[in-house]
Amino acid sequence: MNNINHKLAQAALPPLQAAGRVTHCFADGSLMVECEGRGWHCRRAASCLIAPAVGDSVLIAGAADKAWLLAVLERADEGSAELSLPGDLHIRSAGELSLSGATLKVEAQQGTATSAR
Repeated sequence: MNNINHKLAQAALPPLQAAGRVTHCFADGSLMVECEGRGWHCRRAASCLIAPAVGDSVLIAGAADKAWLLAVLERADEGSAELSLPGDLHIRSAGELSLSGATLKVEAQQGTATSAR
């Protein structure tokens, strides 16, 4: 005997995963992504640390009534990228942690630096 709840089986949007291009970044952090001839209003997935910009090629996924931007696949402007999170960020390594670049700039309104030795 099959008891199927047809209401649960019918999602507002079919499950999807597709590549697209960012067409708009809204003030609330959401984005419009165009793929397969349609616009998708997306939220950035928590795992997407690179802040998407207009023109970037991205991967989106959706289910039910939500769509998420999972990853930036290619930057429209390869010259720079911004790692961005809505809250605090803590980086921890059991081993060495290093930063390297042609120049290093650190800015903060307040700060502390500590070392065990």
